[in-house]
Amino acid sequence: MTSLSGFVILRTAGFANLNPDVQAEIMRIALSKIYPKTDWVIFDPEADEEQLEDEGRTLRVPFGKIKEKVYAILDDYGSAEALSEQLGQKVKTRYTLTFLLASEY
Repeated sequence: MTSLSGFVILRTAGFANLNPDVQAEIMRIALSKIYPKTDWVIFDPEADEEQLEDEGRTLRVPFGKIKEKVYAILDDYGSAEALSEQLGQKVKTRYTLTFLLASEY
């Protein structure tokens, strides 16, 4: 497993409107599961079991505390400089981890 050296966490408006305890639990789980090979975690209220899909790229996690699927997506910008330019501020990582509702994708 490849280790991440850090990332910028981004939350969409829809995700930010979820109950803070639910957000925290989703973020905690995603942070423990996501890495460059598995760069998508889908929190699925209808899933029965945790399952890898797309040749290990996506992990589907059962999560009954939400009404709509939530995605956690890891994006690699290639370098800290490229991400800094995209964000308009200096960062020390090349990764973002975005949390969003499926309807916001």
